[in-house]
Amino acid sequence: MVEYDGEVLAYDRPNMIAVKIGNQSFIVNAYYQLSKTIQGTRLDYRAEMDTANTFTKIMGFLFGWLTKSILHKQMTRLKEMAESEAKVTA
Repeated sequence: MVEYDGEVLAYDRPNMIAVKIGNQSFIVNAYYQLSKTIQGTRLDYRAEMDTANTFTKIMGFLFGWLTKSILHKQMTRLKEMAESEAKVTA
């Protein structure tokens, strides 16, 4: 089991949340911004990762493609869920 410490860095309901999560190996600062558009709602996401040691830096470099792939799949699924929910409530 892995545990992470977390902290809310900024919060502006319902438009924005920024969080910091991490453990002894790394820290991730993630920013989520929602904004209205003509088509619906836009989600802008940015994450910054800081590694604590050389091993974590090497692993991040070697498996960065995997992390990007997982993130892309998660964002695609989030988009699908949000759009399907919007159709149900319309």
